[in-house]
Amino acid sequence: LASGIASIAALLPNKPAKYRFCDFQSSDYRGLLGGELFEETEENPMIGMRGVTRLLTAKFGPALELEFEAIKKAREIGLSNIELMVGFCRTPEDGEAIKKRITSAGLGDLRIGMMAEIHSNYLQADEFADIFDFFLVGPRDLTQTAYAADRTNTALAKYGPDGKAPMKAVMTLLRNLEGREKDILIGSYALFQHLPEYLKVRSNNRLHFAELPDRIIEGMKSLCKLEERL
Repeated sequence: LASGIASIAALLPNKPAKYRFCDFQSSDYRGLLGGELFEETEENPMIGMRGVTRLLTAKFGPALELEFEAIKKAREIGLSNIELMVGFCRTPEDGEAIKKRITSAGLGDLRIGMMAEIHSNYLQADEFADIFDFFLVGPRDLTQTAYAADRTNTALAKYGPDGKAPMKAVMTLLRNLEGREKDILIGSYALFQHLPEYLKVRSNNRLHFAELPDRIIEGMKSLCKLEERL
């Protein structure tokens, strides 16, 4: 893990390399070799024991400590551009708790951000902004929680991030972060295409386009067309 973090951070040493703490679902862990010996079965793992909720459990504690050690190893070779990010952070109280764990592990000097993918993240964005340095809007989980549609269920695939509800959730996030001077990364062009609306409320926050590697060429082409329109 340390090698993987370091190899990515070293590619662009003058740019931030964001490391996202483990956010597997219980079904992912059960699918690993021997996973059924340790992981219980959940009715709906997508909204179950995952993200920060899992990181804070005593059972997962040793694995979290190993993640801390991997990050510190990557830093030891001189990489100062590593930033940290947590996923599925349900409440500001959970945010405070995981930040305290990170700080106690000797990593409190790094920038720490969070995925914005649950309605509480948008409705209480001003409170989360007191804790975290940046936000990354996750399109798949945002869509899942906006429409109460399990993103692993192909029968519900028509509910996508290009719908109005996810876009309006991002608008709510931006309004609640006005004046906070935060970096806000918006995942997928499906969400980022609404940039004209976002710019009306971005205040002094900085908006960034984030896309998966296998879709980056398509995304950049779409971004160029959007910039021409603007």
